[in-house]
Amino acid sequence: MNQSPINYLDPEGLVTRPLEEGEIQTIDVDSLVNKINANENLQLLNVMDPKDYDLGSIRNSICIPLTELEARIKELDDTREVVTFCKGYGHGEAKKAAMNLELLGFKVFVYEGGFTEWRDLGYPIELLESAA
Repeated sequence: MNQSPINYLDPEGLVTRPLEEGEIQTIDVDSLVNKINANENLQLLNVMDPKDYDLGSIRNSICIPLTELEARIKELDDTREVVTFCKGYGHGEAKKAAMNLELLGFKVFVYEGGFTEWRDLGYPIELLESAA
């Protein structure tokens, strides 16, 4: 099947072409902790809506809301692995961001447990200023 050129984000922040199941890799909390502790050259990308910033974020993450990803893509290094996360499991922002980054050639994983799981397990967080 021929794919036409894509505009990787539409106005709702959705991928403009369907991806096959399994194209985006996920990572669990234990694997993420191991990568962080091994000092891997990793970029943690928080794509939560700024109104949720008062919850905090995983320490040392880059905060780029999904709706701003296209405009701010140059803030990410495409030679380094990216792990996307959002508020928690069932919130699709992290998966949408990962799909878009994958289409641009980034090596990307989705941390499905998200910030809520990370915080609830007692891992280090940092406080952010809420945009609300």
